[in-house]
Amino acid sequence: MKRLIPVLLCFALLCGCSKKQPADDLPPTQEPESIAYEVIPILYEDRVEQPDGTLLVQFHFESPSLRALVNGKPMEDPSTPAQQDAQAKIDAFSDAFAYIASEESRADTIAMAEEQYSFMPDSFSQGMNYAEEFTYESHQMGNIISIAGMYYSYLGGAHPNTAYSSWNFDLESGKFITLPELAEDPEAFTSAVVDLMEQQAMEQFKDPSFGLGESFALEDIYWPDYRDVMQNWADTASVFLDASGMQIVFSAYDLASYAAGPQMFTIPYTALDPYWSDAGRVTLGLNA
Repeated sequence: MKRLIPVLLCFALLCGCSKKQPADDLPPTQEPESIAYEVIPILYEDRVEQPDGTLLVQFHFESPSLRALVNGKPMEDPSTPAQQDAQAKIDAFSDAFAYIASEESRADTIAMAEEQYSFMPDSFSQGMNYAEEFTYESHQMGNIISIAGMYYSYLGGAHPNTAYSSWNFDLESGKFITLPELAEDPEAFTSAVVDLMEQQAMEQFKDPSFGLGESFALEDIYWPDYRDVMQNWADTASVFLDASGMQIVFSAYDLASYAAGPQMFTIPYTALDPYWSDAGRVTLGLNA
C-alpha cells in the first residue's frame, strides 16, 4: 500500500494541473477582423491675386479618397495581411485622383491668367477672374464604388464650361472597371444601353414644352453622328451607379450644342437584367 502513495500523489498533481484556468487568467481572444470602406473628401482651396488685390484665379477642389475601417474604426497602421491588402486598394484608388489639384495643373492655369491680365487687366477688375472647381458624389452598389465628378472652369472664354466624369472601383479586385465588363456579352450590353438612351431621348423631346411636334428625329436636336457618340458611352460619357440605376451623362457639346446643355439618362437595373453575367450580379449585389 505504501508503494501506491507516491503514484496516487503524482496522479492528483497531474489532475490539478489539468484544471481550467479562471476566465480572468486566460489570454484575450483576438477580435474578428472586419474591413469596410468609405469615401471621404480631400479639400483644396486657393486664391491667386495681383499685388493690388485683383483676383486672378480661384481654386476649389474636393477630391475623393478611400478610407478603410477596421472593426468600425479608421485603419492607421496596416499590420495584418488583410489590412495591407486594404492599403493597396486605397493607394490604387487615390492614384486616380492625384492630378485633380496637382501643382502642375494649377501652375498652367495661373500662367494663362497672368498672361491675359498683362494685356486685358480690366476684364479681371469686372469680376471675370479665372476659376476651377471639382466636386463629386459617391455611391456604392455591391462591391462597386461609383464616383461621379463635375469639373467647372472659367478660363477667360465666352462662357464657363462644365465637364462630367466618372470612376467605378471594384473593391474585390482593387481595380477600376468599365460597366460592360460586368455583362455576359459586353457588345450586346453596350448596344442595348444605346437603344434605351434613344428611347428615353425620344420620350423626353415629345414633351410639348420642346415644341417639336410629333414628327421629329433625334438628328433635329443631336449631332448627325449622335448614334456613334452614344455607342462609345462606356469610354467617353460619365457613367456611374446609384440606387435608381445606371446614370449616363454626356457633357455639353458631346451630343448637341452648348445651348442644349448636358444630356442625362437613367437606365434602371431591371431594364439591364438580361445582360449581367453571374459574376457581374455578385459584384453589383443584385443577387441579395
